[in-house]
Amino acid sequence: MARIYRRILLPMIAPIFVARAGGIAAIRHQDLPAPRHRHDRSAGPACATTVPAIYVYDLMFQRGQMAEGAAGAIMILVALSLVLVPYTIWINLRQRREAQRG
Repeated sequence: MARIYRRILLPMIAPIFVARAGGIAAIRHQDLPAPRHRHDRSAGPACATTVPAIYVYDLMFQRGQMAEGAAGAIMILVALSLVLVPYTIWINLRQRREAQRG
């Protein structure tokens, strides 16, 4: 029974868990720098503590610059893809090697 969990169930639910945890963490940590640079003058220049997601949100919804915000969102997507696609390929290759070994 433990072998079934280790070989079948855990590999099936791992990507779902990672995606869900990553999404929750991204939403939870997106607004951490915002209160610091809006209310504290010692935090540095106006955008010193801004993360890319907040910058894109500010462009699109605060300033109304939809095209620039969309371009920024695409750049974030490209940057994430440069990391996530090779990682996903590596995980799949590792799983195939383990499956071939038995």
